[in-house]
Amino acid sequence: MKVEVKPYTDWEDWKAGMYADAASHSQEQLIRSAVALLSDRHRLFAAMRDVTTEWPSACDANLSEPPNNRAWPGQAACCFACGVPEDMTRAAWGRLTDDQRAAANRVADEAIGEWRHRTRRNPQMEFVFNA
Repeated sequence: MKVEVKPYTDWEDWKAGMYADAASHSQEQLIRSAVALLSDRHRLFAAMRDVTTEWPSACDANLSEPPNNRAWPGQAACCFACGVPEDMTRAAWGRLTDDQRAAANRVADEAIGEWRHRTRRNPQMEFVFNA
């Protein structure tokens, strides 16, 4: 099966502002929002599931090609559910405990596995990149 990977300007995460700069006055609140989401297994999984259904182009680009980009589902979930850019999510990650990080990684693995099963994607797929 061939997967067409679209230009990043077509990716839903980019359009949603995942890679945008946050205003300095809102950064602390954004980080707190991301910490809250990343440390709540049920909310995090629900947001990751929403991302995998609502952002198909971004998922194809970030989840199909090995190695798995385990960080992307968490960053995308924080953007999708809370409007947090990925750099603020990375700052939030640094505030989590080791146990919280391990739990979030397990949630990401679960969400990626569910997406792969639902879309019949596997790491051995052939990719076609369109410019």
